[in-house]
Amino acid sequence: MSYIDTLANKKIAILGLGVSGLSCVSFLTKFRIVPFVMDNNLDSKGVKHVKLKWPKIAVYQMDDQMMFTADMLIISPGIALSTPALVEAKKRGIEIIGDVELFARINQKPVIAITGSNGKTTVTQLVTQLLNDAGYHAVYGGNIGVPVLDLLAKPFDVAVLELSSFQLETTDSLQAKTATILNLVEDHMDRYDSFDGYVDAKQKIYADCETAVYNRLDARTKPLQEVVCSFGLDAPAKIDVGIKDSHFSDGDKKLCPLDSLELVGQHNVLNALAAIALVKPFKVDASVIEQTFKQFNGLPHRCERVTGTGKVQWINDSKATNVGATVAALQGIKPLCKGHLILIAGGVGKDADFMPLQQALNEHVDHLITFGQDGDQIAKLVGQSQSATSLDDAVNKAHKLAIDDDCVLLSPACASFDMFASFEARGTRFIALAQEAYHV
Repeated sequence: MSYIDTLANKKIAILGLGVSGLSCVSFLTKFRIVPFVMDNNLDSKGVKHVKLKWPKIAVYQMDDQMMFTADMLIISPGIALSTPALVEAKKRGIEIIGDVELFARINQKPVIAITGSNGKTTVTQLVTQLLNDAGYHAVYGGNIGVPVLDLLAKPFDVAVLELSSFQLETTDSLQAKTATILNLVEDHMDRYDSFDGYVDAKQKIYADCETAVYNRLDARTKPLQEVVCSFGLDAPAKIDVGIKDSHFSDGDKKLCPLDSLELVGQHNVLNALAAIALVKPFKVDASVIEQTFKQFNGLPHRCERVTGTGKVQWINDSKATNVGATVAALQGIKPLCKGHLILIAGGVGKDADFMPLQQALNEHVDHLITFGQDGDQIAKLVGQSQSATSLDDAVNKAHKLAIDDDCVLLSPACASFDMFASFEARGTRFIALAQEAYHV
């Protein structure tokens, strides 16, 4: 009997009708399993979609007593396990999982699992590209926009999954071929009681994986497993990857020159090293790695060069929604900046501690411009800065400061939702403003 068959007689509730919740409904109904669904907003797009496409599915407002009638709860990543109703449901013996756990119980193909505070999407897409260039049929999904259950609709050789701490909270059966925590800095402190709680959630990615890949520059990423491979910027030991004689190296084996990597910044060198380590079991040839590195240009809003801005470099790193991402960007970009580095930062700090940003600001930033809800907290970390009323105002101030060979970097260290719908909207606005300043 398949795992799907065991669900036929269960009363299943899906909590939250965002992207993952709708994917769960779609997946289960294909097997004639009819769940009931619950959402706090009965006027949401998700609820309307369910009522239109699956009119036989019962839709309820979130209600504890109705929830407790279920045998299994499949919850959205946005719903914390610490929610009182879920704590009570667990006490009553109701199983609580997420869509990634459901995928893991059904999937039979190799999985590469990737988490971390920063760089997840870049590494996920780079790993997928490496595998496809090597002749595998690799697909990616998870926290990257494609729900994991949607991957099961088509054949593939390897699934490359980007996973958030929220998704990992409800995942126990992944058993990845290789798994990594790229790095760890404070993030989502509005969800977790402590940094340790956040780290513990991330560490779940290593459960029962064949090879754990960790960042030897970041001790908190190290797993408990004995079968490990590390990555770092120094020369590697026999089973690890790193940089040796200006080459990406797997142990003593040189793979390709460091300058073959098209991506900008030291943090992206680390991302590339992580990708090499993650595909080691798949025997990707060095020539394939070099060719992929030369052609992989990165992703929007991640240290993305803005074109048409003359001799001043404008770089959009709007995806830097936490302190660690901004520190990495500053460390990676400053060596490439011939003139002054002008940083635009601010937004919603999500209760993070900004102090780890102070040293990077003092060492790498020549002019700081802050904006947004928590911009003043960042400004307090340095002796002098300028305050802006909006991103438009910040860009205007930066344009007045910048001269040839300077670099203007938007790397907010904050979320965007005080002023923008998403980090993408913030980055897109920054690009438009920068280009307008040069009459592009």
